Amino acid sequence: MRILLWPQDNLTHWPQGRHHTFSFRYVNPYCDPHAAWQKGGIERSHEYIRVVLPKGRSFDQLTQEKVTRLMNNINSERRDSLNGHSPFELSILLLPNALHRALGLLPIPPDEVNLSSSLFN
Repeated sequence: MRILLWPQDNLTHWPQGRHHTFSFRYVNPYCDPHAAWQKGGIERSHEYIRVVLPKGRSFDQLTQEKVTRLMNNINSERRDSLNGHSPFELSILLLPNALHRALGLLPIPPDEVNLSSSLFN
C-alpha cells in the first residue's frame, strides 16, 4: 500500500506538492491552521520547537540534519502523558522499523536530551 505523509497542521512553509511516499499505512488527518484544539498532542512538540527556535527566528538556515536532531530530541523527551515514556519508545512498538530508518529516528539518552536554544550551537 502506498501512502503520503504531509505535515500535521498544513504548515505554510511546507513546499507545495512535497510529500514522502512509504509502502505502509499511515493516517494523517488534516488540521486547520490556528486551531490548536484539533491538534491534540502535537502542540507539546510545537512548544518544544519554539523553545529551541524562538518565534521570529528564521527557519531558512535549518538543514535536514538539524531538523532530524531536533525531532530526535523532542521524541526522546519522557512525558507524563505517556506514563513516563518517550514518544520514541512508543513508536518502536507501533511503527515499522522501515519508517524509523527512512526518517532517521534515533533515541537520545534521557540525560542527553537538549531542548534549549543551545541545541544547534
